[in-house]
Amino acid sequence: MRDLLTVRWLLCRRRAFGSLARRAQIRGGLAPAAWFLTFLFVLSLKKREARLSCLLRQVITSGLLGATQAFAAPVDLCDDAARHAARHADVPTNVLRAIAKVETGRSVAGTVKAWPWTVNIEGKGYWFESEEEAQTFVRAAYMRGARSFDIGCFQINFRWHGAAFESFETMFDPMENALYAARFLQELRREMGSWAKAVGAYHSRQPQRAQGYRDRVEDVYAGLDVVRSSEPVATSRQRLSEPVLSSNGYPLLQHADGVTRSGSLVPMGETRRYIIRLDQTVAVGF
Repeated sequence: MRDLLTVRWLLCRRRAFGSLARRAQIRGGLAPAAWFLTFLFVLSLKKREARLSCLLRQVITSGLLGATQAFAAPVDLCDDAARHAARHADVPTNVLRAIAKVETGRSVAGTVKAWPWTVNIEGKGYWFESEEEAQTFVRAAYMRGARSFDIGCFQINFRWHGAAFESFETMFDPMENALYAARFLQELRREMGSWAKAVGAYHSRQPQRAQGYRDRVEDVYAGLDVVRSSEPVATSRQRLSEPVLSSNGYPLLQHADGVTRSGSLVPMGETRRYIIRLDQTVAVGF
């Protein structure tokens, strides 16, 4: 922004002085010395006027740019991506939205929002103000030898799921991140027979960790607004107890050699810190 304002200041000065040079020409009668002194006097006055005008424009432009950047802050990117991915993968919208908040929630103006530029490495969560900062952090960690770290709205683990993405940039993309999470959750539901169990397995196959994670998601789920009727949502326990599909055709649950791996974003035995904790005690079966 500073470079942009400097360029605008120079352009403003150039326009003002160019116009001044044309208007300050005094034709006839005056000696060159008198003409030159008159020109310098007018120039000093116009220079002050031009400087004030340019500074005023600079302040106004700075304010407008700041307002634009604040308006474009990524406070709703994860939520919007969750809604889209839920429709695309036929996953209950509020279940996916709740998972995003549990995974990457941060306080924005007193409200917990899922944050897209979030990284979790070695059990510690980091929230960055921009995608560039988050990517720089991840690249540095990767160069140091780190491989197990979680990225983006739904904290996709690089070690276990990074091969499904073209790059770190793709993993950070809210839509790509959400679509992967939604498809993964849908396959877990098909395997386990209910959304509630799928949510727990999304985090871990270990029963105790899965239950703790499910409880947190249910807490957040209970406080979400009702989605539109056109969006998929689990409205009864009948839907949650649909029969388990016998086949697993989803490649996210398999290694390259065809061996099925642990169906969670964090492998069994690996610990993970919950990024947010809510005090609500209402439990909903989705």
